[in-house]
Amino acid sequence: MKCKILRNSIIILVILLVFSLIVEVYITKDNIGFMPEEETTQASRRNVEKAVVVGHVSGSVIKVKIENGLECNVQLAGAFTPFSGEDFDASYEYSLEKLPVGKTIFLERALSFSEFKRSEYKVRYIWMNEPSKDPEINEIKNNLYDAKIVNDGFGYSIPAWYDSYYNNYIEELGRYASKNRLGLWELK
Repeated sequence: MKCKILRNSIIILVILLVFSLIVEVYITKDNIGFMPEEETTQASRRNVEKAVVVGHVSGSVIKVKIENGLECNVQLAGAFTPFSGEDFDASYEYSLEKLPVGKTIFLERALSFSEFKRSEYKVRYIWMNEPSKDPEINEIKNNLYDAKIVNDGFGYSIPAWYDSYYNNYIEELGRYASKNRLGLWELK
């Protein structure tokens, strides 16, 4: 008897959960829903977005104003920095120096990152100057901020769990910085 009541309770809970998810998607589909995959892929293959640096949250999160007037926080797609302590301060100072407020930068969508429509938080590769159509290793190393912060040892590469053209280069630059004790690696 207890088994039958438990089974029926689980079935009812699953039905309620599915129903609530359907209702939530229906209610929020126009305001918060994920961008369709086709729209995400097309956007990533277009030219990069121009933006201006308006502030910093950390070494790997930059506040920007995009051409359309939207202000948002941009998380580096290919690198992250420490969250606290002396290492945070060092990477934050590095970011302030390399991407000062008022600097024009270029944002490129990371192919495999889903994001919410109208979100004030974006995941992007940040180019310090407008990139060429097919960047080579030297341009990636010197112009792609995600790669530069890792190469100079003030950030760490994000493991390439998704298909990314740049992350293979960024991982290699991270190994170089570690091996040569650059930036934060010197502090360890």
